[in-house]
Amino acid sequence: MTTKTLKTPLEQEGQISEHAEGTVYVAFTNRGRPIKVWRASPANEPRYQYFCHGLTLGTYRRYKYSVFSGDDVLKVLQDEFTCIGNNLNDVQQGDVISWQDPRKGVVHTSLIINCAGTPRALDNIYVWTKNGFQQEKTTVLSEVQQTYPFPILFWRP
Repeated sequence: MTTKTLKTPLEQEGQISEHAEGTVYVAFTNRGRPIKVWRASPANEPRYQYFCHGLTLGTYRRYKYSVFSGDDVLKVLQDEFTCIGNNLNDVQQGDVISWQDPRKGVVHTSLIINCAGTPRALDNIYVWTKNGFQQEKTTVLSEVQQTYPFPILFWRP
């Protein structure tokens, strides 16, 4: 996972939503590439402390930051995971799913926590997810796919 070494803030305290204040920092992937990350103000309510990539990649629990979407989270996935493609039958518990918006890059990530059936389908793959500043939840992949109707890729740690 990304290192917890944070450099000088890129931006001073500011809001990324009306309920979430924090600071943008630079961290580095395991291969040394810089990425932008966000660390919330301790005064934020718990659900405003992190967003999906902080949950999925474990950076919030380990280091108290979330990696930004787009190129930043893509660098982490490329440097610290192995892309296994987009075949549902190849996934297993612990894999990461990324949603690629053709214009914005990686816009969402979730963690696979259970693959309940064979053949695999959107309704029998369970994920742990957090949409923006909403609460964490466990749901089926098809529900997340409705929110993010973009191509998906699977990544193995």
